[in-house]
Amino acid sequence: MKASEDVTKFSEITIGRAMQALVLENDLLSTTIMLDQGAGFRELIYKPKATDILFRWPRPVHEPGVGPAPAADSTGMWVNYSWSAWETIFPNYGPPCEYKGALLDFHGEAGRLPWQVENVENDGKCLRVTVCVDLVKSPFRIERIMSLEAGQPILSISETITNLCPEEIETMWGHHPTFGAPFLSADCVIDTGAKTVEADSDYDSPANDLPPGQSWTWPYAQDKFGNEVDLSRVPAAGSGCSRVLYLKDFEESWYAVSNPEMQLGAGLVWDGDLCPYACLWEEAGGTSGYPMYGQVYGLAIEPYTSYPGHGLARVMATTGTQLTFAPGQSRTLDMKLVLYEGTERVARIDPAGNVQRR
Repeated sequence: MKASEDVTKFSEITIGRAMQALVLENDLLSTTIMLDQGAGFRELIYKPKATDILFRWPRPVHEPGVGPAPAADSTGMWVNYSWSAWETIFPNYGPPCEYKGALLDFHGEAGRLPWQVENVENDGKCLRVTVCVDLVKSPFRIERIMSLEAGQPILSISETITNLCPEEIETMWGHHPTFGAPFLSADCVIDTGAKTVEADSDYDSPANDLPPGQSWTWPYAQDKFGNEVDLSRVPAAGSGCSRVLYLKDFEESWYAVSNPEMQLGAGLVWDGDLCPYACLWEEAGGTSGYPMYGQVYGLAIEPYTSYPGHGLARVMATTGTQLTFAPGQSRTLDMKLVLYEGTERVARIDPAGNVQRR
């Protein structure tokens, strides 16, 4: 294959004044990775429809090192500087907490530190890019391999985390892909291999129509007034809805978000033995004040090792679902994000990323 015929491509770019980013693409997909900000995915474009499926904040975010730093705790710093819609969450999920003398950041530090490019392999038909980071507050190294193949609308991710110290360490680990408009709309439907959905026990916002702490058989729930709610239907932008839920009891660990009006869908399949839970977050203009001001429209379905997203210390004291790393231990999470066309709902996504219709 001649260079001019190469289908898979890799490039290094600068966003803003100095932020280093990567672009990975094949003939169907293009994704931008914010290397200097947690190696998060800023966009994921399906080329045949020229559509970015990921969420964007409705206002500009702050660029590190440019102008005065905004006053904020780690939660505010995450929001003020987040240029990505899909980050690695590690070693903490949720509010800051103290563990072994370290103050763990909101959603952990992996999603905010600068990562490094470790290796690039590209023969024009298959692209494999390896990025890595050593954490500052916790003794871990993270290595992520991202792969694209020619002719395949699939982004493959293999992320390995290694405990570098001689101590046993407790953690929470997950991924935070967030979908947004124009892909996200009230036309969208959610299908999943989960059998149970549970409302977050702490989330009792006025915009949340579901009673906290209750569980139902997916996809139907009962709201605070006893009305049936089909959770497979995505709320409309501006509807004022705001929910935090947890998907559990997966027969197989996958989900699909389909927009039949656009004839486009996005699905994720992952290692359910390592991540048996998924957080389902929906925001449709229901949260007022900082940082959303009623402007946010987004949907995230996030695989996690542990739940709920109340921070490591509290999870250790309540659900006991934290992930333990023995001294020197490595663990690997494999995922595939697949884009697909059509109007039919999804019955299954297999581990290879093949989408099966109902």
